[in-house]
Amino acid sequence: MSITTKTGDKGYSSILNKRLKKDDKVFEAIGTIDELQAVISYELSVTSYQIQTDLYEIMGCIATGNTVDSLELRVTSLEQEIEKLEKKLKPLTKFLIFKKEKARRLNWIRTIVRR
Repeated sequence: MSITTKTGDKGYSSILNKRLKKDDKVFEAIGTIDELQAVISYELSVTSYQIQTDLYEIMGCIATGNTVDSLELRVTSLEQEIEKLEKKLKPLTKFLIFKKEKARRLNWIRTIVRR
């Protein structure tokens, strides 16, 4: 089994039934989401299964040009959960500098999500 085509791609790859440059925004989006799911799986392990599944579905939709309609309810649910958690927090008045290792790793996940 080979993991490369060994044909030389000249900086192009096939996706969406066409050849696109490897620096195309589609590949950047898929790569960022792939990085995100990898970091989430490392940090959150078992508790992240649904998030990882959602991210794989999003990558598949980007790669095929399909929409992500099936995730609309998940997004609404997550937004509601965020609102509940935010009500428990004090307002932020300064930038946070994370000192604990787990907080720094979760912050890393946050920065990938923002990208």
